Amino acid sequence: MHREEENMNESKYFLRLTERCHRLAMECTDPRTASHLTTLGDEFLNKAAQLSLKPVAESGSYSTNWQMATASWAL
Repeated sequence: MHREEENMNESKYFLRLTERCHRLAMECTDPRTASHLTTLGDEFLNKAAQLSLKPVAESGSYSTNWQMATASWAL
């Protein structure tokens, strides 16, 4: 497997983790835990962007980053 393909597989993995964290954060009733989950999801999203070699802007909302990331990777 080429390194680029490995990066794409790893990127998809981090995107799935991002989605899980943000979904859990939306359902969580504890604000502190929800905030930590959101932060963790954002970190996973940034890692996926780094691995794909197509950087996603670090600033911006989750939905903006998610839309940009999913435009680059087919889940």
